Amino acid sequence: MGTLHAYLPTGEIHIPYQWSYANAAARTGATGFGSNDLGKFARQTDDNSIWMLTATTPTWVQVNGTGSGGQTNTVTGQNGVTNTGDNVDAVLEPSYGSSANTVCEGNDSRLSDARTPTAHASSHENGGADEISVAGLSGELADDQPPKAHALGGTAHSADTLANLNLKVSDATLIDTGDSRLSDARTPTAHASTHQSGGSDAIKLDDLAAPDDNTDLDASTSKHGLLPKLGGGTSDFLRADGSWQPPPGGVDTTAIHKATAAEISAMTSKASPVSADVFVIEDSADSYNKKKVLVSNLPGGVDTTAIHKATAAEIAAITQKTSLDPDDLLLIEDSEASNAKKRIELGDLILGNINDYQEDSHLTESSTTGDTWLDKIEIVFTPKYTGRYAITAGFFIYCSSGSAYNWSDAQLVVHGTMHAYQNYFGLTPHFFFFAVSHVMEAGVEETITLQYRRNGTAATAYMGASAVNAYRITDEATP
Repeated sequence: MGTLHAYLPTGEIHIPYQWSYANAAARTGATGFGSNDLGKFARQTDDNSIWMLTATTPTWVQVNGTGSGGQTNTVTGQNGVTNTGDNVDAVLEPSYGSSANTVCEGNDSRLSDARTPTAHASSHENGGADEISVAGLSGELADDQPPKAHALGGTAHSADTLANLNLKVSDATLIDTGDSRLSDARTPTAHASTHQSGGSDAIKLDDLAAPDDNTDLDASTSKHGLLPKLGGGTSDFLRADGSWQPPPGGVDTTAIHKATAAEISAMTSKASPVSADVFVIEDSADSYNKKKVLVSNLPGGVDTTAIHKATAAEIAAITQKTSLDPDDLLLIEDSEASNAKKRIELGDLILGNINDYQEDSHLTESSTTGDTWLDKIEIVFTPKYTGRYAITAGFFIYCSSGSAYNWSDAQLVVHGTMHAYQNYFGLTPHFFFFAVSHVMEAGVEETITLQYRRNGTAATAYMGASAVNAYRITDEATP
């Protein structure tokens, strides 16, 4: 038969739990449990709760509530306070009101309103709970009160004269307000320190009366003092010997002063500075000592080759180029980019140029049918710009023999299409000239051909100087 716990010796009574953990993290993080540990208990010391192991993972089930001894308490409210939560997370909410079992809010008007007090005069009387001292009252009492003992006691305590009053005052002698001792002249006791700086009655220098017109207080070479009387004028200065004297060498009326306005603006202006001109500066790298600087040494210096907006005849003096090229450059200010300076190619203005010039000796045409076209000049090129081009071409022809009815004709072919045609009858020299326009696209190869044919029995036809030119005249983009 087992022994009851009550009869076990001290030190042999076992505890009802197998493990002890400081908190929930230590308990749930424990390991090493076996199946024989299931159903055993552990104590969590931070809230004195008891837990039973139900799985080795571990899994715990609480078998008691929190708090000392594991007792489960029921949280209720009373007298206007109600628990709207539970026994673990109690939420105590008061019921506000003016009836029984309600509470009063801090801003309730009943806590600060004026009201007539209930009868309580006895509490302020002698010996009452809230006795009032006569010393704290003012005004006269309704009834005469017997006086207490005082310095002028006795039946004859009044004094109708100062002499009688002095008879009743034993520790002083009173005097009349008209006593001459209260207003007579007398030598004050020593008190200079009270009027000095930091004294109880310090006197400020500017509160003293104006001094006499003398030199009693002037500073000298042997003692400190006040400034001597000003000598007047605007040119003298105070010398170390205490006298007002003009400066040695006089006053430089041409000096530049740091506090005088409009001195520099009044000087003669130099419109075109040169490199050898000099500025006066204060050198920040040398304690602001004054130094001179040449204009040519200023950051950037003077660019003597620059074009200036207010200087005439600068462009007229530049070397002129008489044969323009589309790749020549011009300087502009771009109105669409806040007038920023940019460059453009000349071809953007005159819109491009091609030129081919050829001199032939002669050509011989024996055909009498006039059906054969001969290519006199053929130009193949790729335009740099898209736009409408003005194309001109010309040459002259001379037939050495034949009938006056012999004829010659010529045509200008652009991009495979005849754009211009001319015909001539006769043996005299004749000049053919064409002028047409044609839209070309940038990067697209173009062919311009000047063709010739003749009819008749002449053995020889001479063709002289011939040329084809094309200039872009607009930026038109649609052929």
